[in-house]
Amino acid sequence: MPKLTFFGISASDLKPLIHLEERAIANYPWTQVETLSLSEIEQQQLQVIVSRLLIVGHSFEQKLKKSIQRENN
Repeated sequence: MPKLTFFGISASDLKPLIHLEERAIANYPWTQVETLSLSEIEQQQLQVIVSRLLIVGHSFEQKLKKSIQRENN
């Protein structure tokens, strides 16, 4: 298996590695987020995690778009 780096990855590198299937999700207690209660500290920790995921996700999305554009040109 090839070694992939974040900055050297392209869409064609990912295609053979990814298989997505959409399935229904069961109603487990942890999927019913409207019934969860968080302490103030947990809410702050959650906000930090979400913001970091958004930053990383945005960076990865931009990198992937550039890679796809290079491949299409």
